[in-house]
Amino acid sequence: VKTPTEQPLPTAAASPPTSPPPEQAPRSIPAGKDLVEACEAEDREKALNILRSGNPEVNQKSSEDLTPLHYVGLHGWEDVADELIGARAELEAVDGDKSD
Repeated sequence: VKTPTEQPLPTAAASPPTSPPPEQAPRSIPAGKDLVEACEAEDREKALNILRSGNPEVNQKSSEDLTPLHYVGLHGWEDVADELIGARAELEAVDGDKSD
């Protein structure tokens, strides 16, 4: 019984890895303003990713003078609140509303 001879597969010339186009490049998540913006925009997953990505600024205030903890309380996100508290969010931060 004859067996077919295996032919080597053509090899492509090694090319250096390419980066995705700028619009598709992964965005590094800077700590700080992005966390409060994610919370303000009700983007729970992004807020969790930022919290878990390093050492974010958990007491950064929004343009409305609210911290991420204020927003997660408004949204009812207990798991995100736990993460913020674990990251030492200021529990007694107050907003800029002087009418209270």
